[in-house]
Amino acid sequence: MARWCCILFYFLFGIFSVSFFKGAFYDCHMDHIEEYHKELVVTMQDCMNYGGDWIREDSNFDDILQAFLTMFKVSITEGWIETMLFSIDSRGIEKTTKVNNNRSWALFFCIFIAIGAFFILNIFDNIIIDRYLNEKAKHDGFDKFE
Repeated sequence: MARWCCILFYFLFGIFSVSFFKGAFYDCHMDHIEEYHKELVVTMQDCMNYGGDWIREDSNFDDILQAFLTMFKVSITEGWIETMLFSIDSRGIEKTTKVNNNRSWALFFCIFIAIGAFFILNIFDNIIIDRYLNEKAKHDGFDKFE
């Protein structure tokens, strides 16, 4: 039962994330573009026209599987700040990022961290420990279900 609650939790946050961030975790890498042209780059087309590279972030929300993986990465607090900052900076599909474009996404990630990291992963850990103790008891000859 607890594992289904965990899966449902990640699924609901995943659907929510995909609906808002699908295609938005791309950015134009403009290392070889002159500084005065960087201000003109707003869309993917602008990036390509000026010779930039349109690259997707490793952690993204383009489909439900990627959303699951990204949300799991966020919930174990590994690289969650980069994901949160990129979501704050994102402006939409095929648009470059803008610093602090929508700060309210920080609240979304803080809520997810509060629930996901401290509650859901605790349930997951308890399932793993319980299974381990059951197997250890069987191995030692003390089956608690006998």
